[in-house]
Amino acid sequence: MAGNHGGARPGSGRRPNSEKHQEAIAGFTELAAEYLLQAFANLVKLAEGSTRTQTKKMAAGAIMRKDVVREADGTPWLDGKGKPAACEALAHPDLPPDQLVIVEEITVALPEDYKANELIVNRAMGTPAPEALPEADILDVREALQSALATLAARRTARAAQAAEAGEAGEAGEAGGPA
Repeated sequence: MAGNHGGARPGSGRRPNSEKHQEAIAGFTELAAEYLLQAFANLVKLAEGSTRTQTKKMAAGAIMRKDVVREADGTPWLDGKGKPAACEALAHPDLPPDQLVIVEEITVALPEDYKANELIVNRAMGTPAPEALPEADILDVREALQSALATLAARRTARAAQAAEAGEAGEAGEAGGPA
């Protein structure tokens, strides 16, 4: 029994999920590939801008219209005030009452979407890396900042000196004036 410690033998142990569910994964991969193509096409369509039509439908038996009551010869029937008498009639008497009829149709124009275009390009080509400034440009920026800070400090000290002189002149005027 020396040297026989048990352990992993060829073919023993838990099988990986990729082996265990290989058929399901292959079917899902096919389905996902088809869906991804359609999803990408939809993203492109939205990014380019498109039109969308919305329709409102109602049953033909529920749509009524105002109509004038007419005599047999076609002349309008007048009410007591001398106005043509109105009644409600079916708008589509030739259609079955349960058939759907388009009542309203609206076309909405969707504008192009810059961010969606950028997203598509970044997903397909990879996000671009930010450009690094050359070392010479960084040194130039540092020098410009240092000179600007030195200028601001010089102005600050000059203003402080002017304020101090103005304060001393004001005190001298108050003390040396007539009593």
